[in-house]
Amino acid sequence: MSLADLHSLSDRPRPKLGKPRPSILVKAEAGRKAKRAAAKLRADVRARDGHQCQCCHIPVFVSATNPLQRAQVHHITYRSQGGPDVQKNLITVCGECHAKIHAHEIEVRGTHAASVRFMRKAKP
Repeated sequence: MSLADLHSLSDRPRPKLGKPRPSILVKAEAGRKAKRAAAKLRADVRARDGHQCQCCHIPVFVSATNPLQRAQVHHITYRSQGGPDVQKNLITVCGECHAKIHAHEIEVRGTHAASVRFMRKAKP
């Protein structure tokens, strides 16, 4: 391509990029708001639980370098079973207990945070 050809390309009108559709902006903002609300909900649950695993009662931290001591929030009634994202359905647990809950080594009994109990299952 010659220099003249390149100049002729630069003289062509460029397609105008349209403004983002409002529906995309609304969805993006809704997603950001939902993430902020979820982060605040998790922080509120951790504060309510005294930054302690409700199963083994060790202190847990959001930024712990040891993943077993990292604060995690667990749904008492799983979302897949219709459990809501509300404080009374959430509890703070450490990484180790959370893994054991999902591995069915520990059973969570109760319907809300104030009445929850943890039962270790007997190994066969």
